[in-house]
Order: sequence, then structure tokens, then C-alpha cells
Amino acid sequence: MIGDVMQAATRQLCGEVTTRVADTLIEKMRRPGRPYIADVSSMDVWFAASDVHNLCPRLYAMAMQAGGVMREEVDAETLFNFAVGTAYHRAFQDEMLPAGLAGVFQGCWERELNGVLEKSEGATHGPHTERGWGPKPEGDYWEFQEPKGRVADFRLVGKWDGVLAWPDAPHEVLELKSIREELFGHVNPHAGGKPLVAHLRQVQAYMWMSGLERARIVYVRKGAGSLRESMAEHVVVRDEAAIECLRVDLTACMSAVSGATRGEAFPVKLTECRIKSDPRARKCVCRDACFAAAKAGK
Repeated sequence: MIGDVMQAATRQLCGEVTTRVADTLIEKMRRPGRPYIADVSSMDVWFAASDVHNLCPRLYAMAMQAGGVMREEVDAETLFNFAVGTAYHRAFQDEMLPAGLAGVFQGCWERELNGVLEKSEGATHGPHTERGWGPKPEGDYWEFQEPKGRVADFRLVGKWDGVLAWPDAPHEVLELKSIREELFGHVNPHAGGKPLVAHLRQVQAYMWMSGLERARIVYVRKGAGSLRESMAEHVVVRDEAAIECLRVDLTACMSAVSGATRGEAFPVKLTECRIKSDPRARKCVCRDACFAAAKAGK
């Protein structure tokens, strides 16, 4: 009897099946294009450490010809994934790591009390660090800010997710990566997985800026499962040969930007981009223009 009444009330209170909020969000979040590269035409271009796996002299030269900005479509799905990744980062950096690894997890910290902004940037700095790291100060309301580095000679900038100052082991750059469930097995060392190459290059850039000799990539699987089952860790050691490769690639990109201002020919395509269906070429915002120029002998 009561069940029948509740079902009748539910039918009466709940109207039509609707997707209005989802439809509106998806439409409003869809963007026709966003800047892929900073304003190269001003010659004040800086390369992000998080994107060093995409360094390509030809891409930057073509960006110059396009007025300094290359654009790519960004849909609601991509923005949602970024937002989820950001949420995972904030949960770890503001709550879980300061509580679970008190004193070990370090970075920059700031809080606002009575309208006054306080900052604690930490006393530890690397050879190319703009914002250092230290333990979370005593007191409430402190929020985490990532350490930041800049290598001026190579126009490289970056922020890393923190530093793990182990009392009994070398200190490490921390890099958190949220990852989809279907890809987790590829990076889970307990299943034979390895870190993604792009992430290995990224942490080498952070070790270069911070001066640290080790990094730890922590993958966190999105979705259900216990915390232990959803985390995969890899310790990465500093590799001077890999850092030298970064220097070479950054130098080539800076030269491409400079050469494009003088009307020089585009650099040749990368060997990883022989055809449009190659994995790297498929993901490149400049793919169609690049291959069309190559076909025209440019």
C-alpha cells in the first residue's frame, strides 16, 4: 500500500526525462579552437615542460607563418577529462599527501587570513627554480602551490606536482597522473606496465630544473577500486643524455622560430611523422598543413 503510494507520488513529482543540463554544458563547453602555442610572433615563446614530448621545429615554424597561433578543436569530453584530472590533483595535493606524508610531501603554500595573503615558498631551490619547496607550515587553511622552474637559456618553463623529501632516501620530484581505467594496465608495474615515454621526458625536464636526481611518477586510475589497487608508481633516475636531448630539441625549436621570422624554409618533418596515420602525426594540430606543405615541396 505504502509502496504504491510512493510510486504514484514519484510519477507525479518526477516529470519528463530530460538532458537539458548536460546538453547545455556540452554545447557551451565546445570551443571552436584554442591557442595551441603562445604568441610565437612576438618571439617571446616559452616551451612548457609538460609538453616537451611534442617539441617539433617544423610545428613552431608553421605557427609563425600562421600568425603565431595554431588552433585545435577542444570538445566537452576533453575539458571534462581535464577537470577530473585537476580534481584528482587537488585531492592529493591539498588533503591526502599533506596528511599521509606530513613533512615528506613538500611544495609552496599560501593562505588568506583576514584579507591578508600569506605565502610560504620554502627554503629549498634548485639551479633553475623560481618557486622552491618546503613542508606545510603549522596552522590551518594552507593551500598547496606547485614548485616552479625556468631555464631561461632554453626558454623552458614548468611546474611539478611536488617534492617527496624522504628522510631515509634521495628526495624526488613528484608527478601525479590520472589515467583512464582501460589504460591503467599499460602503466601498472605489477602487470608489467611501464611509464609513458611522454611522462619520462617530462620528469627529466623537472629534474633538470629542480636539480634533483630522482622522480616518482604516480599513476592514479580513474573510477572504482581501492586506493592501493588504483595506484601505480615508478621511480625514474636522472638521465643526463635525456636532458641533453631536450636541450637539442629546444635549441632546434628556438632556431625554427627565429628562422621563420627571416622567411627561411620550414624544417623537415620528423621521422615519426612519415604518413598522416603515424601516431604522432595523428595527434598533431598542424598535421594537415604540415603534410600539404611537404607535398608542395615546403
